[in-house]
Amino acid sequence: MLTCPHCKAKGISVWAKLWSGSYTSVQCASCGHYYCIRQTVKRVFCGLRYAVGLIVFFVALLFDPVISLTAYAVFLITLEYLLALTGSLTEAPEIKSQRRQ
Repeated sequence: MLTCPHCKAKGISVWAKLWSGSYTSVQCASCGHYYCIRQTVKRVFCGLRYAVGLIVFFVALLFDPVISLTAYAVFLITLEYLLALTGSLTEAPEIKSQRRQ
C-alpha cells in the first residue's frame, strides 16, 4: 500500500495507482479522496516503453532475440515498478470540477 497525499495513511494500492489516469482514478481507502497519476508522467513512461521497445526489436533482429527480449521484459517490469513508486499523484480532475460548484 502507498501513502495518500491527503491523509498520509497507507490507503492506496500499487495496482490501483498504476491503472489510474485521466479517465480512471484511485480512491484512498482511509479518507476517500480520489487521485490519479499526472498525464505528463504517464506520457514520459509510455515514450520510454516505445523507444526502448524499438531499440530492442532492432537488436533482436541483429543479435540473439532471446536475450534482448528477456532484457526488454525486465526493463518493462522495472519501469512499471518505478512508475508505481515515483509517479506523483494529483487530485482527480472530475473531483476538482465537482468542488468548484
